[in-house]
Amino acid sequence: MRFLLLAGAIGPALFVTAVLIGASLRPDYDHTMQVMSALGATDSPNAILMNGLGFLPAGISIVVFGFSLFYFAPRSVLAFLGGFLVAIFGSGVFAAGVYSCDPGCVGAGTSHEAYLHIVASAVAFSSGILSCFVWGGAFRARPEWRSLSYFSFAAGLVSAGLLSAFNSASGTEAYPGIWQRLFIASLFGWCAIVGVVSYRLASEPQMGAANSTGI
Repeated sequence: MRFLLLAGAIGPALFVTAVLIGASLRPDYDHTMQVMSALGATDSPNAILMNGLGFLPAGISIVVFGFSLFYFAPRSVLAFLGGFLVAIFGSGVFAAGVYSCDPGCVGAGTSHEAYLHIVASAVAFSSGILSCFVWGGAFRARPEWRSLSYFSFAAGLVSAGLLSAFNSASGTEAYPGIWQRLFIASLFGWCAIVGVVSYRLASEPQMGAANSTGI
């Protein structure tokens, strides 16, 4: 069952594919200025592609990855919390596909659906960043997993900085689309790399009782 860890790489790959295909079908779409949610907005002609093939499967994949990571990584309170946060991150991505933003995804939006999209995105972003830091602590339980600890702390710092930059650029001409993509890439990149590396490190027979139980 450790192949489920690869869901951490599969989900982001599906999302990126949906963005690239969806944008290619809209000649007026600008990757540098527009957020990716605009491809699934209520007025987007290809919203079903972005939401159905991007947000929804990516969200489900990340939820599966979160629970799988908790199961196979060294067991601890931090691992439980980290797995939960990754699952919340995935749930937020999924919900952002269920509830679309208003046309153009500009500003806070006025519809109830747009409000839910914003809330889902905020929950996903915050839980994704926090999960990096929590897993940074959890991976220190065993020497063979320690390289992922340093990587997770670094990913958390980078993603937090990029989110701040994206928030500052939103609604301006400072290329918010680029900042959003860099931010999402930092979180999805963490999921993908941790998923692949943990797949190599995990061994089903040694899980369970052999796992560490400390914080």
